[in-house]
Amino acid sequence: MKFDNTPTSDGGSYEKPEPGKYLGILVGFSFVGIQPGNGQYAPRPQVMLRWELHKRKGPSIDSKNFVHTVTASFGATVRGENSKLRKTLAAHGVDIPEGGSSESCEWLGKAAWLDIELSDDRKYINVVNVSRYDPVEDDLVKPEQVLDSISWEGAPDEKLCPSWAAWAVARSTDLSDRAPKFAGGKRSEKQPVRAGIGATNCNNDPNDEENIPF
Repeated sequence: MKFDNTPTSDGGSYEKPEPGKYLGILVGFSFVGIQPGNGQYAPRPQVMLRWELHKRKGPSIDSKNFVHTVTASFGATVRGENSKLRKTLAAHGVDIPEGGSSESCEWLGKAAWLDIELSDDRKYINVVNVSRYDPVEDDLVKPEQVLDSISWEGAPDEKLCPSWAAWAVARSTDLSDRAPKFAGGKRSEKQPVRAGIGATNCNNDPNDEENIPF
């Protein structure tokens, strides 16, 4: 999916990671359609990013030896200085100057520091800050990616969305029929692990299947 900045859009853990700071490797991109407004904001198209989490000594692993993952949603635009998606990508070393553009599949595999916290009701894990990772300054070699990179743009030939984005796609006003049948309209406490049928595996292996305040 191409994003223009012109003046004027596997297998992982079902368990929540502990709050804290992690090195996140971007392993998933999904367009989640037009999300309903909430009174403060009008309905708007959004995308979801997914990261696998690493500590300095290796991947963050759950009780079943699966790597922890987190997701966050953004308005589907990189236009303007206030774009949260644009700022998040910049923290991953993806700079999109005014007049430039970038394909979402090119973002995958890049890393940044993530600060994650529990929501006030302690049901969800939220990404609250994203900052740039520098392997030299941070004295940390980028870890080897564990999960396959998955990109889903919502094109008709892609069929179902990745299951980790299903709750958002299911509540969209334009793509709800592209979510797996198990998906409900509410955000899941878990993060299902496999891409939907037809999702693009950015490793090109045909055999492999919340809002950040700045």
